[in-house]
Parts: sequence; C-alpha cells; structure tokens
Amino acid sequence: MDNKVEETIPEATANPENSTKEADTGMSDSWITIKVKYALLWSRKVAGLSVRVSTSDRVVTLRGHLHNSAEHAAAVYIAKGIRGVKNVVAKGLTFDPDVVMRH
Repeated sequence: MDNKVEETIPEATANPENSTKEADTGMSDSWITIKVKYALLWSRKVAGLSVRVSTSDRVVTLRGHLHNSAEHAAAVYIAKGIRGVKNVVAKGLTFDPDVVMRH
C-alpha cells in the first residue's frame, strides 16, 4: 500500500506576490479607489463629482475638471491622505470654471 500524500496549492495562494501587496497595505486598488472617491465627494473643498478616480498598484490617478488650482491641490492632498496610497498622478486633472459640474 502506497501512503504517499500529494500536496496541492490552492489557486488563491499560487501567486504570493499579489497577496503580499494587499497584505502590506491592507487594501486592494479597488478599495483605495472607493476611499479616495468617497473622500473627494464629501470634501467641501473639491467638486468631487467632477473627478474620476482610478488606482493601479496603489498609484491613484485623478482626471476631470475643477474650478481652480486650489481645488486641484486639495484633491491631490485628499488622495495622498488615504491609507495605502503610494502616489497620486493628477496630470489629467485640470481646472476650468466654465466646464465644472456643480455639486
């Protein structure tokens, strides 16, 4: 009788790199995106409806149109303040008072 035990690796642990990234920050990219968007929507300093948020490898990208440079700076500051955010790219975030959606 052969008492050999075969070891299998569940798919969830097959790629430890992905697990490690989330474990380091405790957050996935989608969770960071939700937190940033929520913070922008609730801020009185930013027209949050005017900002599109995406995240890849904990780098948040902001796009859209805001009223002025102060609002732009506030959006970047808010995004950088979210736990798990490594960097914020806001090249696609412009300010033009005539194009902004009011909230």
